Amino acid sequence: GVPGKEKEAAKFAGENFVRYTGEVVQANEAQVFAWQARCKGIDVHALAEPTKLEAMRKEFEEQKMKSKDEHKEKLIEKYGGEEYLNAPPKELLLAQTEHYVEYSRKGTVIKGEERPAVRSRYEEDKYINNHTSVWGSYWHAGQWGYGCCHSFLRNSYCIGKAGIETEKELPLLPKPLTVNDHATDQKPQTSEVGKEAVKKEEESPENSSSSESGSESDSNSDEEVDSERERELALERERELEKRKRDEKRREKKREKRKRQKERHAKRDKKKINKHEKGASSSGTSSSADDEDKKRELEKAVKKANKEWTEAEKAIAEGDRKRKYHSNYDITAPTEAEMEAYRLTTIHSADPMAAYITEKRRKQSKLHSKRTVHNLPLLQGDRKRKYHSNYDITAPTEAEMEAYRLTTIHSADPMAAYITEKRRKQSK
Repeated sequence: GVPGKEKEAAKFAGENFVRYTGEVVQANEAQVFAWQARCKGIDVHALAEPTKLEAMRKEFEEQKMKSKDEHKEKLIEKYGGEEYLNAPPKELLLAQTEHYVEYSRKGTVIKGEERPAVRSRYEEDKYINNHTSVWGSYWHAGQWGYGCCHSFLRNSYCIGKAGIETEKELPLLPKPLTVNDHATDQKPQTSEVGKEAVKKEEESPENSSSSESGSESDSNSDEEVDSERERELALERERELEKRKRDEKRREKKREKRKRQKERHAKRDKKKINKHEKGASSSGTSSSADDEDKKRELEKAVKKANKEWTEAEKAIAEGDRKRKYHSNYDITAPTEAEMEAYRLTTIHSADPMAAYITEKRRKQSKLHSKRTVHNLPLLQGDRKRKYHSNYDITAPTEAEMEAYRLTTIHSADPMAAYITEKRRKQSK
């Protein structure tokens, strides 16, 4: 249904819920069972043979439940724990009981619950061979045994108290020998056997005489073998000498090659050194000529920089409006000499002698006469000049208009330059 509304209030709840109601689930399970049976080789169809399919399905479910119950019973018989399967109903699982358990502040059990005995995977409390105690219940003189009969043999038969009495009468059984014990026992035996063999050899001189007679008969064959060995050794020595001679020849050839290579390298090095010395001598003369050329270029660049500075001062005096567009800029990149001249001629604003140097340059370039009051705004430039500092807001009078007409210098007037120069001299 629609969330937040009842089924009756909802206008349309959908029809998909009908697909999983009633016997639809069982029909789907039957169809799946038919498919699985078909895969395993059983000819069954859900729509063509529905009764056969239902019967086979019931048989399959019964066999499945039987096999499950049998497996469950076998597990219970082998491991136990049937009492844990018979759990109480769910209503009583969380209910109160009369079982009293007392806990401490730390949560440990003080009273009311005993620890269960720990079970091992080995068989316990099973006695063999008429014993009434387990192996290891008795210890004496470094040996384990049975506490019922004081027997130290694991697979012995229990006699009871008679075994305890016989143990008191008889001495202790020897301990089983280890590997080290066997080794220590065998060492003196071998030494004794060797001594006996030496004694027998000393006591039997007859055997030694018989062996000497046999050795004389075999001496001839030994001599032949020795002669053959000597021949083989001689051949091997000759081969070794030949190999050594060959190796010496090869070494001599290699030494000669190395000497030749060294001589060639020495000749090449001498030629290189001679060339380098010749080049150094020629470079010394050329370097002096280069230095002179650089000095000349630097002097020219300094003169050019000073000239540009004077032209810039003139342009400032004339004003930005009369100067031609980009008339003082070159497109070519500056050379090294020009950069050095710029560094030498630039006047830094932080230099305390900056004002003195600029004034000195102006005197040398004869620009000090033009620093008049009339040209101050032009020298300052349009950017540094105050906004409308030379204009009045009030309208001009008729007298002012007449004075302006009389004093203005027209650019078309041929006497314009003469009049301006005369005014500048008068304004000093």
